[in-house]
Parts: sequence; structure tokens; C-alpha cells
Amino acid sequence: MKMPKFEFPAYFDGGLVGARVTKPIEHREAFLFVPYNVIITVDKIIRNKEINFVFRENPDLFTKEHGDWEQLILAVFLMYETQKGDNSFWAPYLRIMPKVTFFCDFDKSSILATEEYGLVVEAMEYKNEVFSEWEQIEAVLKKYP
Repeated sequence: MKMPKFEFPAYFDGGLVGARVTKPIEHREAFLFVPYNVIITVDKIIRNKEINFVFRENPDLFTKEHGDWEQLILAVFLMYETQKGDNSFWAPYLRIMPKVTFFCDFDKSSILATEEYGLVVEAMEYKNEVFSEWEQIEAVLKKYP
């Protein structure tokens, strides 16, 4: 894709792929535009007629009553779209999403090797929080095969 001041993809030494600025970009000058239809937002997901009933019927998880409600909506949406496979509009994006390992999922010896008590405690608490949220989401999803 060639734009007036921006080139993508750009290829660099060592096989790296990225973006390259081809002309100076002024302060606050827009140089990249993303069409609205390719942006995933909580508002768009909530309005999605295929899946919004799940959120409406489970307000304890998918409204401001729950501290992570926005993340949970995004997670459920991505799972829903992933199960559609190539029939999903988002299939190309989903295929290139990186596999991520959270720090809290590192093996215990690696976490303890930080020798930072606060970080160790935070990792354990976060792991418990993620597990608890997964159990809650899993119970909801079982209602909607």
C-alpha cells in the first residue's frame, strides 16, 4: 500500500517487515487512515445482532457492574468470530494474531526469579482473576452452543 508519506509493507535487512516513512510528517499530521468497518470496538460489538443478546442476558459480566466488562466483551467476540473460521469477516486478522503468554502464566520459578515480591504477588493475583473470569465466561458460553 503506497501512501503519500508512508509505505507499507516495507522490507528491511534481515527479513524484517514493517512500515517506512518516505517524507517528513508534520506535527499532528494524519498519515494513516483506518476505515471504520475494520475497527473492532465494544460499541460495535454490543450492536452486533448476531451476538449482542449474550451481553444483554448477562449484565453481571458485560456491563459496568464488572470491572473488566469491556475486555470480556472483546474476548467473547473474538472467540465467536474465531469459531466461524473463514466465514468470519475478521478471519485474516484472527489468523495473524500473535500467540501471547502472560507473565502470570510463566512457570513459577521464572516468576520467582524476578525477586520482586510485589510483582510475584501481582502475577499470582492476576492469574487467579483471569481463571475466575474464564470460569464465569465459560458458564455463560455453555448456555449458547
